[in-house]
Amino acid sequence: SDAHNIDRLQALKNERREANKRRRSSGHGGGLGSGGGGGGGGDDDDDCDDCSNWQCRCPELITAAASATVAAMTAAYGSEKAVCNFGVQYAFKQVFGQSATSLDNKRANQLITHWRNSSDWQPISKSDAQAFANVGYFVVAGWQNPSGGSGHVVLIVPGTMVNGWPVCMDTGGGKRYPSQGVNYSFNKDISNNVEYFKFD
Repeated sequence: SDAHNIDRLQALKNERREANKRRRSSGHGGGLGSGGGGGGGGDDDDDCDDCSNWQCRCPELITAAASATVAAMTAAYGSEKAVCNFGVQYAFKQVFGQSATSLDNKRANQLITHWRNSSDWQPISKSDAQAFANVGYFVVAGWQNPSGGSGHVVLIVPGTMVNGWPVCMDTGGGKRYPSQGVNYSFNKDISNNVEYFKFD
């Protein structure tokens, strides 16, 4: 249920907060964000006392949110209906709380326009998308349909790249996957036109 999924996310936040406190009290610094990946954040990125703070980077939360989202979209819409925008919006709220409404009431094409124009979102490269997701950033990808027809959006999730492609959660038409290669989410003729953004 949604309540169970939210409880699970909150439990992960609490575990993360306690682990950070233990690490600091033992004198061990450094964090996931100190790795590579095109500036995936500094040592303080996972040193967050309050994991409900949007600045706290929790890869586990992204993974849990993706699984919760796929379950929720399947329960609400079945396995075939295209609800990629609803999926990304739902995952965003799972991570940042129900008051995170900036993505609401937008179709896929509109979401991409929002990501391009909002100072809260930064464009990143395909090669950096996986690295940022792996250190807990909320990373999205999308293709805007130039004809005005339906576009497509996905959430990049922590994991290992597949054949040079990041892995993503996809709740598009006939897709209910918490993690699969981006190349399986977008047709080959448009996959190189997919744009990637991270939430700052």
